[in-house]
Amino acid sequence: MRFPAAALLATALFAGTAQAQTPQSVIDLLTAGYDIINVSPIAESYAVFLEKDDTVVICQIGFKDGAFSTDKCYPLTK
Repeated sequence: MRFPAAALLATALFAGTAQAQTPQSVIDLLTAGYDIINVSPIAESYAVFLEKDDTVVICQIGFKDGAFSTDKCYPLTK
């Protein structure tokens, strides 16, 4: 499954207030029982798609100071 960068940007625009309730770390999401379903490169970062039950979360991660860091996570509903 491939998701273009435009889909990620559109998601960012429509995520709204749900982002405040979504964990902002891939590690937190994995600990909460989410599974990684896809990873796609976007420019100098990656989009990580995680899924649990009927919820998909997209996290944008980058590489800073020699380590990966989560920039933002956006929830989607199937």
